[in-house]
Amino acid sequence: GKLVLNLQPQAIANRVQYSLLGVRQHDWQFTASIEVDFTPKSDREEAGLMVIQKDEAAVALTLRGAGDIREAVLWQTLYGERTEIMSRFVEPGTVVMGVVGDAASYQFLIGSNTEDLGPIGEPIDGEILSPNVLSGFNYTGVYIGVYASSNGKETANKAAFDNFRYTPLPGSRNVWFDWPG
Repeated sequence: GKLVLNLQPQAIANRVQYSLLGVRQHDWQFTASIEVDFTPKSDREEAGLMVIQKDEAAVALTLRGAGDIREAVLWQTLYGERTEIMSRFVEPGTVVMGVVGDAASYQFLIGSNTEDLGPIGEPIDGEILSPNVLSGFNYTGVYIGVYASSNGKETANKAAFDNFRYTPLPGSRNVWFDWPG
């Protein structure tokens, strides 16, 4: 079955309850992917894949638009300021979104299926999610997950997600739980 999230008016970067479900990043090097079935009904609605440290620091790839005219938008938020990095139009229907993480960056990917995933934008500097940038507060680490918002407007729209995969890359150490000594 699919995971279905209701779009809520609340959005990331505000200290409120928003629609996000994620798993903790356990490995320095990993890949994650998800199938996203979402048709925005207004240009305020969005849903997709997010890498988040806490409310004040996240990077996301989301679908937005209206009806069959959709675009994939790569953006980040830091201390309440959202910055769009790039966008490109995508065909109607289900898309696959992914991210490849290493110790220093996150490369987001998009495609119509897992075989044609390709990069969108340049790798994002992972320091935006580090305790150094966030005044030493890191809560419980970085999470990778699905996100949906109507950005301030009530809606009955939903986003469906399927086949989430999180895979450590070969040779990656799980340093948080594999600490020597």
